[in-house]
Amino acid sequence: ERKDFLVKVRVFVLAALLLALLVFMAGCGSAPAAQKEQSGSGFSFQDDTGRTLALAKKPTRIVVLTPSLLEPLYAVGGQAVGRAASRLGDIPEAAKGLPEVGFVYQINSEAVLALSPDLVLGFQGMHENLIPLFQNAGVPVALLRLKGYEDLLRNIRLLGKLSGDEAKAQAEVARLETAKEALQKKLPQASKRIVILHATAKQVTVELPNSLTGDMANLLKVQNVAAGSQGVAADATAVPYSLETLVQQDPDMILITSMGSTKDIEKRMRDDVMASPAWSSLRAVQSGQLFFLPPEWFQVHPGLKYDAALLRLAQTIYPEVYGHAP
Repeated sequence: ERKDFLVKVRVFVLAALLLALLVFMAGCGSAPAAQKEQSGSGFSFQDDTGRTLALAKKPTRIVVLTPSLLEPLYAVGGQAVGRAASRLGDIPEAAKGLPEVGFVYQINSEAVLALSPDLVLGFQGMHENLIPLFQNAGVPVALLRLKGYEDLLRNIRLLGKLSGDEAKAQAEVARLETAKEALQKKLPQASKRIVILHATAKQVTVELPNSLTGDMANLLKVQNVAAGSQGVAADATAVPYSLETLVQQDPDMILITSMGSTKDIEKRMRDDVMASPAWSSLRAVQSGQLFFLPPEWFQVHPGLKYDAALLRLAQTIYPEVYGHAP
């Protein structure tokens, strides 16, 4: 009986060892598969509308609906098969011959779909109406916000993941951060009070600190007299212009961004703004501290030239520190 018992024990031990060995071998065999799944070419990300996009692989047929995202995409090793047309914004040399799919504010969806894209990149706040159409066609569409500096850094990192070259993306981020910090180190102790007017042929508005130029001004530590004003919408970047309010605020400097025909805008400013006697009472007007900013950097997001645009703004506001703007 004792002998039978020992035999049974040996059989049990051998069976347990064999089972453990099989489990170990199965685990070794499945490890590469699990690792491949985690490190595969696909990934998920959330765009600035809050939607999550799951891509099975790195996109190779990207259509970009704004030049502001096109330049960063190419800078981090990506490419596109189609792009929006634009009168402003730099187009990378390699992308100039791409098929155009309409202007950024008037996209031709049929032209986009004809390119068989596996990803469409557009503007959050402008291209939401295209989401259902592209989704119904089975085309992923990501809308990205590009209003301020942090938006730019976030999008560069995302585009680096899409292109598969995150090292290039990190290098671009580091370059921009270094340039920004170098400018900020030279800022004077006393900041200036400014107002940023946005002029078109139809109206004049006042830009809030969350606008493109307002965000740049924040980085230069100026006091935007429109801070605290409430826009019509929660994410508004401008409020209606009021000369009476501007006279009360009486800023040190007036910066003007513009969109449209320069001739029409100047006429609008002369007829509706500068013609008032109250305008002449402003300290900024009396001291000649009124400046029109170049639209290619302050109407359209300057993208990878953000450091150059920020320097231009610093030269405009503090020429005694940064030198005069060209």
